[in-house]
Amino acid sequence: MTATASTTPTSTGPRLGRAIALAGAISVVVNLAIYVIARIADVDLLVPEGPGSDTLSRLGVGPVVVASVLPLVLAALVALGLRRWTTQPTRIFRLLVALGFVLSYVNVVAGDLSGETALTVGLMHPIVAATAWFFVTPLTDTEEA
Repeated sequence: MTATASTTPTSTGPRLGRAIALAGAISVVVNLAIYVIARIADVDLLVPEGPGSDTLSRLGVGPVVVASVLPLVLAALVALGLRRWTTQPTRIFRLLVALGFVLSYVNVVAGDLSGETALTVGLMHPIVAATAWFFVTPLTDTEEA
């Protein structure tokens, strides 16, 4: 029992780092490609400055990168927590990813965005959800790789 407990944290760290790095890299590259295509197509990409704000500002590269990586970091932490404290971590995690994906469209649909901006941002959301689904879900596996 002691040997298993001492090896679990050691193997979790590299798995966590690899999952976040791979998912984050794919998410950032694909979402930046969508961003660049939209900018080449002369889409303004005007989004609210903050929650509840009526002031629109141009979406930049920084927020695209943060919005592509931060949810994956949080997802990885949730995955590890579920693995530790639940009996069905994979099922619960996938349910949470699907729920987060659906809820991420609330601001896209209900927000004051142009059709082109809503389409562009809407195309970015499934990229983050898919990378969480395919690269972060293995962290919920109770069998150490």
